[in-house]
Amino acid sequence: MPDLIDFIFHIGVSVAYREKMNILYNIFSGYMAGKHHNEKSGGSDTICLPSNPSWSNYSDGLNGNKARVYGTEFNEEDGLFPYSVQNQDLPCSVCLARKNTYIMIPGRDDCFERWTREYHGYLAAGYHAHASPVKHICVDFEPNFLPRGSANDDGHLLFLVEAICGSLPCPPYVHGR
Repeated sequence: MPDLIDFIFHIGVSVAYREKMNILYNIFSGYMAGKHHNEKSGGSDTICLPSNPSWSNYSDGLNGNKARVYGTEFNEEDGLFPYSVQNQDLPCSVCLARKNTYIMIPGRDDCFERWTREYHGYLAAGYHAHASPVKHICVDFEPNFLPRGSANDDGHLLFLVEAICGSLPCPPYVHGR
C-alpha cells in the first residue's frame, strides 16, 4: 500500500464521513464494544466489532475462564450533544483514508498550525470509580446510534472526561470541565 494511506477507527458513526476525512472506502461498519464497566480485568481498549462476524473453532455458552466483550452505550446527561445520548448504543466504522498522519489532540476544539481537523468530538473513557480502565477515545460530536440501542444494559460504558486540577495545571485547564 502507498504510504499516504491510513486506517481510521471512527467512533460513534456507522459510516465515516467520506468527504470530510479523505476516505477512500469504508472497510467495515459495526458495533463499538469493550469490557464490562465493573469487571476487574479483560481488555481495556474499545474495539470496533464487524456487523458480520465469522468464527473458526468455537463452543457456544458462557465459560468463566474467558474474557468477555460487551456492546458500548453512552452514559451522559450533560446536554453537550445536540440531542440525548443517554443509554444509546454506539456503532463504529473502520475506513481507509488518504493521509499518513492522524492524531487525537484532547483538550482542543481547533487544530494547531499546519494541521487540518478531520474529526470533531468529545473525549470519553470509563467512569473514574469503576473497576478498571477504558482507553480514552474521541466520540463524534453528533454520534449515530444503533436502532434498538436505548435500553440501559450497563455493559461497556463511556463517560465524558473532566479535568481535575492539581498536577494538571489550572489554568489553563478548568477543574470539572
